[in-house]
Amino acid sequence: MEETDYLLQLSTEEPKRSKIKIDDTEYELSVPEDFELDEFLQLSAAGSKAAMLMKIQGTNFDPAETGQLTDLLDKVVHSAVRGLPEEVFDQLKLIQKFAIVNVFSDAVGSKIGGAPLQPGQKSSPDFSDSTEEASEAG
Repeated sequence: MEETDYLLQLSTEEPKRSKIKIDDTEYELSVPEDFELDEFLQLSAAGSKAAMLMKIQGTNFDPAETGQLTDLLDKVVHSAVRGLPEEVFDQLKLIQKFAIVNVFSDAVGSKIGGAPLQPGQKSSPDFSDSTEEASEAG
């Protein structure tokens, strides 16, 4: 039997969704099909800008840049994680939001043939320490 190399292969079935876990609760990540083109392009731009800020500034952020980075990450995380309750979102630390943006970028990039926000830099799969502390405090 001969194998065919397709230039394009589409599916109208429900896409398989990647998942993340926060405080032992599983959440699905959005997929490109969840967004209109303009929404997807805005998210992509926000994620790229956040990655650029992190790469250029490193640890030398002034308060305005930190606020800008936080706003960008918040936007992407809200769109990326389906059904994330506000009380859980509010407990996430900046680095945890960045980790979510990275895995979302990796997942979406692999579905559309793109690259992660920061090629070669993977986020740690376990950022549970600070959310556990916040859960115990609240």
